[in-house]
Amino acid sequence: MEPFLKEPGDFYRTIFIGHMDTVTKTLMGTEMNTQCDDRAEFFYQHVKTVTNAVQHRILRFWFHLELIFGWSKIGREEQRSLKECNEIIDQIYERKVNELNVMKAQGIDYLDKIKNENTANVTEKCLILEREGVFTHENALDQMRLMIIAGIDTSSITVFGTLLLLAINQKHQDAVVEELRSIFDSADCVVTHAQLANMQYLERVIKESMRLIPPIPIIGRKPSTDIDVPRGTIPKNAFVLINILHLHRNPKIWGENAIEFDPDRFLPENIAKRPPFSYIPFSGGARNCIGMKYAMISAKIVLANLLRRYKFTTHLKFEDIHLKTHVVLEVTNENALQIEERHFSTH
Repeated sequence: MEPFLKEPGDFYRTIFIGHMDTVTKTLMGTEMNTQCDDRAEFFYQHVKTVTNAVQHRILRFWFHLELIFGWSKIGREEQRSLKECNEIIDQIYERKVNELNVMKAQGIDYLDKIKNENTANVTEKCLILEREGVFTHENALDQMRLMIIAGIDTSSITVFGTLLLLAINQKHQDAVVEELRSIFDSADCVVTHAQLANMQYLERVIKESMRLIPPIPIIGRKPSTDIDVPRGTIPKNAFVLINILHLHRNPKIWGENAIEFDPDRFLPENIAKRPPFSYIPFSGGARNCIGMKYAMISAKIVLANLLRRYKFTTHLKFEDIHLKTHVVLEVTNENALQIEERHFSTH
């Protein structure tokens, strides 16, 4: 089988743009069709500017002061990019408001209806809370901006990282495809909610991928009380960084083969052997990620569609992967994935 696309370029960017449409459709109920116009590249570049600026600021204590950061070149670039991103999201929000106003004029209180049915998407929930006075208009917009910008980038690296690790570990890619063949008759079958529960091996693969390439490599926390640890005390209100990337590769937890790709680590009997907070790709506890269920569902759907249609290969070994520790982890290898058309037929 000859590769139809040996050098797909920045495949991560392609996945990112696809997730823009997915996230805006599911969270906001709006068709953006960004894959068909120039807004996607525009949005992608601005999101990268913002995440790079955040990381740059975290690592330089003098930029923690708002005044100094605001005057800096990177601070001004961040503000310009945030403004551009926010304008795109705000336009989508206002479009939704206008649609609801038209329905209201026709005597249809759509927000009241979906509230009673508990079927509101994130945008609609924000609108309901704004109408009830729980959110200000700016509160509602801030929630949408955060959900979209954070959701697209983290979902994209989850899918990209999984494809890269499956390209390195072909036997596991073959096993995922066999599972998909047991579920679908063809590559064109639409993924249903009921079928997601049958993708158990794919789910273990995604979890193992997020262990080795966690979307968020580092998180910060502020203790609400003093915490005694073996080598001293973490004082109340200290700023604590938790290195998820290193935690997920710690041989004391994961064994001497900690950097080997093994989805069976996430069989129930193996999960039970580990401390509950040894695996935290979505953080943990009361401040964990509110989008973790959505992220898993989204990753399963995207990967099930891609792996039924294409075979992914790479010239890289695991130790060749170059990671850049930003707010969202980045794989910096160029042309990391090669793609071939897959003959998926189950017959």
